[in-house]
Amino acid sequence: MIKKITALSIMSLLTFALIPSSSAFELNLPLEDQIEMYNQVELTSMDEAVLMNTKNSVERASYSPDFNDDQTLYAGTTSGTYINGVPEPNFYQDSGMPVDVKNSPFTLEFGANYANEGTAVAYNSESIYMVYSKGTSWSAVDVQVDEEILQAWPGPGFASSQYVYFTTQTGLYRQSIQNNAVELLVENDTDGDVVDFTYSPLTTVDSIFYVAKGSTVMKTENFGLTWFEHDMGAEIKELVSIVDRDDVTEDHGELAVIFGNKGLSRATKTFDFYSPTLPAGVNDLYSVKQVQNGKEQDMIINTDQGIYTTYDDGDSWANITYDEISDYSKVTDVFGALEAAKVTIFLVRDGVLYRDLQSLGNLEPFMNGISSEDSYASEGSIESYNILDLHEMSFDPNYTVDQAILLVDADAQEQTINYFMTADGENWEEVTPNEAHIFENQGTDLRWRIEMSSSDPSKSPIIYAVAMDFGFDEGQMPPEDGLCEGFTDVEAQDPLCPALSYVKEQGIFEGYPDGTFKPNQAINRAETVKVIVEGFDVPQLADPATNLGFSDVILGEWYMKYLATAQAEGIIEGYPDGTFKPEQTVNYVELIKIFFETADVTLTPAPEGSQWYQKYLDYAQDNDYLVYQILDSGMKRGDVATLFYEHSMK
Repeated sequence: MIKKITALSIMSLLTFALIPSSSAFELNLPLEDQIEMYNQVELTSMDEAVLMNTKNSVERASYSPDFNDDQTLYAGTTSGTYINGVPEPNFYQDSGMPVDVKNSPFTLEFGANYANEGTAVAYNSESIYMVYSKGTSWSAVDVQVDEEILQAWPGPGFASSQYVYFTTQTGLYRQSIQNNAVELLVENDTDGDVVDFTYSPLTTVDSIFYVAKGSTVMKTENFGLTWFEHDMGAEIKELVSIVDRDDVTEDHGELAVIFGNKGLSRATKTFDFYSPTLPAGVNDLYSVKQVQNGKEQDMIINTDQGIYTTYDDGDSWANITYDEISDYSKVTDVFGALEAAKVTIFLVRDGVLYRDLQSLGNLEPFMNGISSEDSYASEGSIESYNILDLHEMSFDPNYTVDQAILLVDADAQEQTINYFMTADGENWEEVTPNEAHIFENQGTDLRWRIEMSSSDPSKSPIIYAVAMDFGFDEGQMPPEDGLCEGFTDVEAQDPLCPALSYVKEQGIFEGYPDGTFKPNQAINRAETVKVIVEGFDVPQLADPATNLGFSDVILGEWYMKYLATAQAEGIIEGYPDGTFKPEQTVNYVELIKIFFETADVTLTPAPEGSQWYQKYLDYAQDNDYLVYQILDSGMKRGDVATLFYEHSMK
């Protein structure tokens, strides 16, 4: 049986997958980060990379002000706005929801006394909708200001006042739902811009609300006719209404103010300010919310040191951190709800809505049950870092990678995948996967890059596996003397060196006693048969003790057993005159015939009337093997080594 040669090479196997979890990565994430995530887990057939699927990417989550009672939660995702109205995830779109809201991410702000009135506002930068009956009825607001909408909210006491409030680059506006009359309530000026406004979520009084403008907190009790003001001394980031649910007779509620990097202040119902003590070590405060169903003192804050809850207005804090989160500034919409004396935490991170049931430190994806169509990014790319560094290799300064094969298992799905490699880390060369590529720019910074694009948002190209075969192993690195495998007549940087390293490692060729390889020395027909038989591990026959029908061979000569083996396998034939010419230099077409017949490759018959060697020549040309323009050129030892090396790379 003829054994086909397999290459001894270093294979770079790199795992990547796109999964909707906290460890998901985008295709442009550096491979170095991917390897940290997956610790170089070996590839399996299920691993794949696709363009980012935006189906479930959550941009904003909004919770009703009485969440523990009605469980209403809205999620604005890249594929639309969804409602969840039960304790467990069951997101849906109501039949009465406008098409615009169904297909685009909107932010929801709930009206006061939502539990009874069921009123909210849904808005994005272009539109505002009024939401009635807890999401079962919707109507568009004919916004009278032609500017980008920054924030919107149904007015306090909406049931009686019928006002919607919104901010733009100009300031804070109030517009009547009944007659569309609009007025600029607080104008942006040199004292600062309106950055936020709020009011007690339980109030039924339509004239009391708070505005943050620059560094100043403003409170009105008469629709803005008069204001109380308090300067925080630093730019305000957010206002949060805090209420005591056991005492709803006072409709003002308290206020929490975030200002500067980590400033947190509370204002009483009488607009007196005091500062709770933040946890030790906190340098940045990102958000503060009242714990739903808790007392007035129950708060949850998001900081650079993790998430904290307090039950006593900051006298003591409980810290909750998650191994999956390294940067809490990227966590949005943190919310806590008191259940059985334990706070359940919801948060949005990297496009996923999570829940930590009863603050046990276990984040679970909560955004489930969506049946919208898949939508993929239009383009994406993924790039490796230095493959040689991945294997912790070091090389002689004179050594450079000159060729490699990018091995890829992929499904384009009628979309576009382009492949690139670089050997010097700078010059990217487009390559055909699974075919040998000779670099125009050699080097020792070996990388690959894959670029994908889709013209159909319902389809994505898929990459299942990527590996790089660069044709040598650690035992073939050049020695300090700069010679190729110790051959005194071939330098390490000689382009022929990888081939000579390969054939020496495989035991196909040996050097001469004087330490040379003599790559340019002619190789005769008998030597060629010996190398082919041994190189392909063809089972050898004994010396036949006959001339095998060749009139010019010498009985008992060293080459007779190789000729007998090659003749029995159908690898060689003699000349028409009955000779074999063992001492004659083998020419190019003779060499490729013997080589391909032994390699047992699939040859396509040449057209009728062609020369006997045509099918071998066609195969060599079609598969990027060594090709000589002069077909009867005499072959050298280096030529045969090159053929073996090229075959090992296929």
